[in-house]
Amino acid sequence: MLSEFTVDAQAPCIQGHFPGEPVVPGAWLLGHIEQQLRLVRPQAQLQRFNKVKFLAPLRPGEPATLQLDDSAWPRVKVRIRGPQGEVLQASALMV
Repeated sequence: MLSEFTVDAQAPCIQGHFPGEPVVPGAWLLGHIEQQLRLVRPQAQLQRFNKVKFLAPLRPGEPATLQLDDSAWPRVKVRIRGPQGEVLQASALMV
């Protein structure tokens, strides 16, 4: 599954997060992933994230793509890409 998203520069999560050089917080990205997993598999719950790697910053206003690969269910491979390349790689375990 692929989904595109952009975090607005005026979003509450951005305010005060590195003034002058704002970035989308990693906690927000993980919450967004969990939200999208619930849309794809509403009967399942996220047990935990494994091997989360933040590879590059995502800045407010930049378009990003979330890729969820659930072919090895209940493990889900997660990737977020921004305009500069890969932003996040992770694995999620669902129950």
